[in-house]
Amino acid sequence: MFHRSALNRIALAALVAVTWVVVLFRIQPWPFSDYAVFLAVARRLNAGEVLYEGIWDNKDPLVYYSIALLQGLGQPALWALEAL
Repeated sequence: MFHRSALNRIALAALVAVTWVVVLFRIQPWPFSDYAVFLAVARRLNAGEVLYEGIWDNKDPLVYYSIALLQGLGQPALWALEAL
């Protein structure tokens, strides 16, 4: 039999794990949202196109340039940007 403190630790660890899963799913960008447009514009910026000349959207340039900068670092970097 487990002691009560061991069961409390297991319950706390499970609660922390479930909380992290929920948080990660909440900040995960969905492919059918505005975020997909931001990613597409950032990819085109990385390909050398000029913002507001060859590509256009109504957001501030900081949105696109920050995503373009972090795209090379991978998805966790983009999640961190969304969390900020």
